[in-house]
This record gives sequence, structure tokens and C-alpha cells, in this order.
Amino acid sequence: MENEKDITRRHFIKNAAVATAATGAVFGAPAILQAKNPLDKIGVGVIGVGGRGLSLLNEAKKIPRVEIRAVNEIWDFRMNRAKENSDNPKVALYTHYQELLNDKNIDAVIIATPDHLHVPVALAAADAGKHIYCEKGLTTTLAQAKALRDKMKKTNLVFQLGHNGRSGSSTLRAKEIYESGALGKVTFVRVHHFRNGTEGEWRWHLDKDGNTPVDCTPQHVDWKQFIANAPDHPFNARRYLHWRCYWDYGTGIAGDLLSHGMDEVNWVMSLGIPHSCVTTGGIYYWDDDRDVPDHWNAVYDWPERQVCVTYNCEFNNAHFGGGAQYCGKDGTLDHVHGLKVYAEDVSDRYKDFYAKLRDKWGLKADESFGDKEIPPVYEESDDEDYLAVSGHMQNFIDGIRFGTPTRCNIDAAFEEAVTIIMSVEAYKREKKVIWDPVKEEIV
Repeated sequence: MENEKDITRRHFIKNAAVATAATGAVFGAPAILQAKNPLDKIGVGVIGVGGRGLSLLNEAKKIPRVEIRAVNEIWDFRMNRAKENSDNPKVALYTHYQELLNDKNIDAVIIATPDHLHVPVALAAADAGKHIYCEKGLTTTLAQAKALRDKMKKTNLVFQLGHNGRSGSSTLRAKEIYESGALGKVTFVRVHHFRNGTEGEWRWHLDKDGNTPVDCTPQHVDWKQFIANAPDHPFNARRYLHWRCYWDYGTGIAGDLLSHGMDEVNWVMSLGIPHSCVTTGGIYYWDDDRDVPDHWNAVYDWPERQVCVTYNCEFNNAHFGGGAQYCGKDGTLDHVHGLKVYAEDVSDRYKDFYAKLRDKWGLKADESFGDKEIPPVYEESDDEDYLAVSGHMQNFIDGIRFGTPTRCNIDAAFEEAVTIIMSVEAYKREKKVIWDPVKEEIV
């Protein structure tokens, strides 16, 4: 992009058709009469308190008039750690999630189990009348996605899928920029996640010698609950701790990182479920006992919207990091650790803008801009990810208190699930797959 320059926010909003604010018009007005008394305390139970579950517990307890009242965990080490973090000496500790769901003091649950348990737990939570915050990816099967969507549609319960990117300030700004029309017609989006590490992705909880914790044993872990509806295996600490590495418990890169990137694009552009998907990949570097790929490449198309989105991920190089580029006829939105917008030289929309720059810098009409830059549209703070998570949890609690819509409701969750599963099916079938919106099937 040597000849392209950043456009200031003031300029592209001024030259856009209509700038849509990222609040109000997007989220709607509160339905207070349908909600819980705002003065009441909300009792929260956390189901699964590994690293992510503990993080969500800590975010929820910071919200005024929210109390962590129960924890369910199948590894006693994590149970004790969550108890210490709950800030509630009376917190109830349950070894089975159904016991927690039977607790009348619980108004809402946070589900942070491995992905293969998300929907079974969420269905039981809905039956118990609990509001649900569920970590992403929603599920590993299309049948489960349909079952949970249909169940939630029959209730008045609040649902939030844990795609906290929708609550990040830079993503909200990206949505505003796209909807303003500043980029012109966007036909292509490139999404990527590149990571690197000494043990490979998802190999958490290892000591410096690569060993698992000494107390992660059948005597301390309820292995039968972990297996649940997955294929049976003898106890294996690596399978339990590093479950994302195995098809039995998740969808690998698709359910972890692709789901983040594709959900943010869906949030920004309101694309819905893709028409088609082609996926390639494999285990190209981390040839340990994992059976899911460490490289993943997907191409999605929405022909009715004339949009293509590509996704690329690998765990052997971190140089390019993670992010997305939205490519429009008039400009490009670069969303990687902040936002930058670059105008296209051929764009009539920014002809006057470029003329003023040339005059300012004393350049001839055909002279390159060189490396002169205009300040970025938006720069993320070091707290961006933290603020996104806390904002997403607050949005969930506000939904319970005031009846305001959640940013990643059950309809968005269903779209996310289908998008993930289409990629997995395309990879396993080694062919292009199509979404049939009438039959709601992947063909």
C-alpha cells in the first residue's frame, strides 16, 4: 500500500452517505417491563472454571449487584481456585452441573466447558429457567445448534454467545466505518490468525519440561463427566487439558480462531450464513498426538451480496498476528491492533481529498505520496481485549436487568455455528459445501 494513505475519521464520515452509531440504532431500546427488577442482585453460577471460565467469573463479579453464588467444576484444583476467586464465602460448590442448575439462588449461568458440552449444558440450563452466557464456538454439530436455537426461541431467557469481539471498541468503530459507506462497495475481506510457540497452540498447563500437572489424575478429575457424549477413552490428562487438539471435543481452529474472525466480520457487515465454503489444511508442523490441523484455510462466498471472505491460520509463524482487512472500491479498512483506512487512488469519492494533500505537501499531480502518513483512525489501548470482555459481560447482565438485546444473541450464535461447521464439513469431505437455507442443511 505504498501509494495509499490513511483517511482521518472526520474525512471519511464527512464523505460517507450515512454514519450509523454503534449504539442505540444497533442495539435497540430497552424493554424494561419484561426484565428483572434492576435493583435485585443477580445470582450467577459458573459451569467450567478453567482458564477462560475463571476469567469470565472475575469479569462477572465486578459488575454491580452481581454475585457469584455457585461453581461447577470436575477438577478439584480448579474448583478450589474458583472458590477463592468468587469473593463470596458462601459460594456453593457442585461437582455436577445439574446440581448447580437445580439451585434456586441462581438466575444466570456462565458456560465455559469444552465445546462438545456447550449445548447439552445450555439445554439443561434453559429447562431450569436460567439466563445463559455461553462461550464460543457454540457447538460441534448442526443438530445441536438447531436444538438450542429452537429451545431458546420458546423462552424469554437472555442468551449471549461469548464473542466479545462484538463489544470491543475497535470492532464497534469498524462497524460504524463500514456502515457509513466510506469504503464504497466491499467485495472482499481477508481474515487471519498467525501464532507461534514452543509447545504449539492449545498445549496449556504444561510445566517447563512439557509435563502435565501432577494432580491432574483420575482421583482428582471426573473423567466420565468430561467424556459425556464423546467417544469413550481411558483417562488421558492431555486430552482433558488440551481438548482443542482433538476432534472428539471441539472443531479445532474452526471453533477457536476462525469463529472469532468470521463472527466479527458478520457483526461488521451483517452477512449472515455463507452460501458456500471450501477449506484446506493439515498437520504441517505440530505432529504430536493431536488430530486436528495446525494450518487452516477457508474461503466463504455470499454471491447474493457479492462478497468473498478468506480465512487463514497457522501455528508456526506469528509475524502477521491476527486481524482483518475490508477491501472496498473506495477504500480499505485495516483492522489489526487498531483501525486504519486507506483511500483508493482511483476513487472519485476522495479525489478532492488527495488534491488537497498534494497541494499541502507540494506534490505534482502524478507524483507519489511516498511514505507520508495521516494519523490512524483509531488506535487500540493495551486494555482493548479486557474492555471487550467486560463490556460483553455487562451487555449480558444489562439484557437480564433491562431487557436490552444482547450483541451475540441466539440468532447470531446459530449463524456462527453453521459457519464453523461448514468449514469443518468442507475440510472433512474434501469438497465445496453449500448451505441450503430452506432445508437448513449443509450439502
